[in-house]
Amino acid sequence: MTVISIVKLTQTNRGIAYWVDDLLALDTLIFLASSIFSYLSIRSNSKKVYFEDIADKFFMLALICMGAAVLLLTYEIV
Repeated sequence: MTVISIVKLTQTNRGIAYWVDDLLALDTLIFLASSIFSYLSIRSNSKKVYFEDIADKFFMLALICMGAAVLLLTYEIV
């Protein structure tokens, strides 16, 4: 959330900064989904690892999105 604020303060909503802002907002929702599935995995009485697998996949997707946003933001500033 801090990075979204920094992007809004330092850049106009044109070009790569616009995409970085949207990508980070989406990334926040993916991390939230990962947290929810992780919680469900902990609270589940079942021995299945279904929720844990979903949480892992969402977490990895969120990390990849964050990495992409960092690369886009870095090349926009430089």
